[in-house]
Amino acid sequence: METFGEWKRTDNLTEWFTQSKSEAGWDINVLKDGPYVVTVEYACTEEDQGSEWLIKSATDSLAFSSLESGCRRANAEGKAPRMRYLKRELGVINLQVGRQALRMMPKTGSSPGNIHLRQIKLEPWE
Repeated sequence: METFGEWKRTDNLTEWFTQSKSEAGWDINVLKDGPYVVTVEYACTEEDQGSEWLIKSATDSLAFSSLESGCRRANAEGKAPRMRYLKRELGVINLQVGRQALRMMPKTGSSPGNIHLRQIKLEPWE
């Protein structure tokens, strides 16, 4: 499986502005039908904890709420932002063989908050 987050230019996917316009997607090629464990790594401030998210495949979806990770925004006193990441095993999503899109978005009716997504990892559940 492919791992989201292995690129050179940036460490995070962020700036989720509105529930209706914010979405990230990846083309994946699933080699074996079955359940896959979904693990995400992200940073989240105390103010943005509790925002609700949805990870969708062609045939299944998995919802989760963000938890505060110790991340701190830059402030007026000149303190630099602090990125502390939380790695969470969210659950299982069922995938079918073949190319398909994997998408992540704020859950419908939810304020998106602002998590800093570093990685999504899919591993076959055994």
